[in-house]
Amino acid sequence: MPKVWIDALTAKQALIAGILSSELRRRGYECIITAREYDYTVSVLKMMGEEAIAYGRYGISREEKAVYTLERELYLIKYFVRYGKPDVHISLTSPDATHVAFKLGIPSVLLSDTPHSVYVNPLTIPLAKIVIIPSFIPLATYKRISELPEYVRFNGVFELMWIKRLRPDVKDIKRMDLEPFKYVVIRTEEKHASYYHAKYSEPTSIRDIISYIVSKYSQEIKVVVFPRYDDQRMYLMKLAREIGNIIIPRDVINPVSLYSYAIFVLTGGATMAVEASLLGTPSIITFPKELHVVKFLKERGFPIFQLSLNDSLSLIEEIMTNHRKWRRDTRDAIKELEDPLPLIIEQIEKITSS
Repeated sequence: MPKVWIDALTAKQALIAGILSSELRRRGYECIITAREYDYTVSVLKMMGEEAIAYGRYGISREEKAVYTLERELYLIKYFVRYGKPDVHISLTSPDATHVAFKLGIPSVLLSDTPHSVYVNPLTIPLAKIVIIPSFIPLATYKRISELPEYVRFNGVFELMWIKRLRPDVKDIKRMDLEPFKYVVIRTEEKHASYYHAKYSEPTSIRDIISYIVSKYSQEIKVVVFPRYDDQRMYLMKLAREIGNIIIPRDVINPVSLYSYAIFVLTGGATMAVEASLLGTPSIITFPKELHVVKFLKERGFPIFQLSLNDSLSLIEEIMTNHRKWRRDTRDAIKELEDPLPLIIEQIEKITSS
């Protein structure tokens, strides 16, 4: 029985791991999922019924990132030396896992949709057996990599893997004391990511957006906020005590349920906006760098917008005035996109059968 190792460092990667491992096991593979104790990663895996070997911390400073990465690599090496090596490693360019796989002679299948990760990509992609990249991303945007290894492309986004397989259930949001179309979802920015050069001292720049929404619409809606880091969580919990009507979940729920019944989604990253727009929910990205996925989805009729924080306020007002006007029926548009799961499985099968 071939053994596949999937590493998940973020909530998005945990969703990929959950969907992929389920399909691989159905085909007779043994799966090992490793994860890092960061953000909602382990919570997502539990939601999907997956057990993970969770070890490692998220580093804020450059020095912390270096130390925590080495600590986690050593832990993973010792684990596989003791319990046996997998036949293939797969992750969304996890530096820890890719380095361990390379050192132990384990072939890597890497998923990549973040060419702006100019520090992570050169540390991982050249070590891959094969890389899977969405077709809308120009290969020239992978800077600092002189030559890509073998790669395959698909006409879609990785988020389709769970958007097409999970189903919305109003009971999920009611467990959070939410009612359909009586709340908005906000995700803080990736302030401590290696590629995010913040020019401000506060833990999150989205505070003003949250305060504005609560002050203007507090009688009508609740604001559900997902922080990324401990400092953001503490900062926002203090804000919630001051102004009320803010929910900061400890755990996650089915994301398809959460977005399907939201008025809109606003994120300082991209994943939540991509997910929500695929479901037809208006979505705003405040990430400060160009994201090719926005153009790709917008051209196909998905309600996704990339704006500055200031420009977001005017769009929020328009959406709040008549949110149904901004929603889209995306069922036909989704059919035109390529689900990457069969392609990922195909690459794993090629490696494990050779």
